[in-house]
Amino acid sequence: MAARERDTTRKCSSGKMTETPDRSGKTNEQVRVLVADDDDNVRDLIVALLQNKGYLVSSAADGKEAMEIITNGDVDVALLDVKMPNMSGIEVLRKAKETDPEMEVVLITGFADTDIAVEAIRCRAYDFIKKPFEDVRQIPAVVRRAMEKRRMARQNARLTEEVSRQNRFLREKLAELTLLYEVERGDVPGF
Repeated sequence: MAARERDTTRKCSSGKMTETPDRSGKTNEQVRVLVADDDDNVRDLIVALLQNKGYLVSSAADGKEAMEIITNGDVDVALLDVKMPNMSGIEVLRKAKETDPEMEVVLITGFADTDIAVEAIRCRAYDFIKKPFEDVRQIPAVVRRAMEKRRMARQNARLTEEVSRQNRFLREKLAELTLLYEVERGDVPGF
């Protein structure tokens, strides 16, 4: 419980996460990251690393708490321990993707198991980090890459919608011009 009290992440009464700037007061483009791990030391380390990089960070000590945060607030990237009480990281991953298919999820495990890795891929996890961490600097780098993938997916969706909108507009204009041409030629009776 003491670890949670040290966590500088705040939630307002609506359940939305509020800004948690690093010591310099900067935020990392308002990227919201969830860190869920039942090991207080690991969770605190990851939270501190990401907050120092300017990310808005919330944390959870088990899968159920992680799912509540995902359901109640916007999360861009979730880092989930595979083995947690109440709900495993794989279960949270599955439900998180149902809630927000674009959310990027990174699984963290101390149990490098091929079956878990295969299941993570099937459930569309972005990445898989093994504990103990070889280099803790990899964590912010993985979050940055995951967020870039999310941004690109959103940009792709926006551009696809824009192209569809422009195509509809062009089809309508072509139909109007075709009708005017046919009227001008006298191909349309009554004009």
